[in-house]
Amino acid sequence: MDGGLKLGKVFGISIEVHHTWFIIFVVVTLSLSKFYFPSFYPGLSRFSYWLMGFLSSFLLFLSVLLHELSHSLVGIKNGVPMKKITLFLFGGVAQLAEEPKNPRVEFMMAGAGPLCSLALLIFFAWLTFFLKARNGPLEARAIVQYLAVINGMLLFFNLIPGFPLDGGRLLRAAIWQKKNNLKLATLITSRIGKGFAAFLIIVGFWNAFIFRNTLQGLWLVLIGFFLQQAAESGYRQVVIKDILKGIKVQEMMRKPVVSVSAALSLSQLVDRFFLKYHFKSFPVVDSNNHFLGLVTLQDVKEVPAERWSQVEVREIMHRELAQISVHPEEEAVEVLDQMVKEGIGRMAVLDGDGLAGIITRRDIMHLLRIKTDLGK
Repeated sequence: MDGGLKLGKVFGISIEVHHTWFIIFVVVTLSLSKFYFPSFYPGLSRFSYWLMGFLSSFLLFLSVLLHELSHSLVGIKNGVPMKKITLFLFGGVAQLAEEPKNPRVEFMMAGAGPLCSLALLIFFAWLTFFLKARNGPLEARAIVQYLAVINGMLLFFNLIPGFPLDGGRLLRAAIWQKKNNLKLATLITSRIGKGFAAFLIIVGFWNAFIFRNTLQGLWLVLIGFFLQQAAESGYRQVVIKDILKGIKVQEMMRKPVVSVSAALSLSQLVDRFFLKYHFKSFPVVDSNNHFLGLVTLQDVKEVPAERWSQVEVREIMHRELAQISVHPEEEAVEVLDQMVKEGIGRMAVLDGDGLAGIITRRDIMHLLRIKTDLGK
């Protein structure tokens, strides 16, 4: 998910806020300040309503962050690396660097979120009764009561047994454990997830056009489409990993490789390579075929054309070898993940320091299409 504003790290996990989060934060604050709190707690000042709305929105998304953080911490404890947590339009998502290795870890990670929401529900409910018993400020009681209700709703929503919701992941772990088949478990729970998404979309349109509750209806439709897409994407990822399982890079890499010298000028690079071979990038090697880096068409475009004859390839090539190269024995599915993560289409295959071949995202996807067409 791109477009994130980095806030910092918690327990080594990067926390980001997507630009769409600011939209929903404003919408929730407006809704609470203008409608919810004035309806249930009349007679307060306008400033009080706005302050209550702002604090409630902030604490709501803090609750969502704690929910996602609980997934992440359990994952890290069980050897599942976490990339980051992103707050966005529909709440939050903890992005895993890799999927859980077994159903036990999947179950523990999935269950951590609802347990966190349950703990927050109990805490805010207790705080509500405590403030009422002590005749605490009405504004504070209104905020904590809202947070108790909203965490209860988050708990209920996330426990629906459709992938990718937490309930769906819990069910997937149970089926995976019983059938020893992650693909089947994901297929079943993703279908439930898509069914629930379709239900939300229908209810949303019903609200918008029959009851004239346009905002609520539109919100349900958007959530439905998001869940449907996430369910399909989740199953597709499992299928891809199942198809590519056991396939090594050396079985797919292209060789011999068209490579370029670091001493080439950009004019020579464009004329002799980009215009001739129509590739978007080329590996850079020395006279002994030792891999030095990767140069892309985008790198060339960032240099003014009038300077192409003066600038050499070595000055603009990518040198982060760990990000642009792989070993022949690596799994193709892991390389595909890395390509998607780094946003690149080609990676050099190295045998020691030497360039052994090249592997492209297009080659991997082509193999996927062939094996899918053959029913493999």
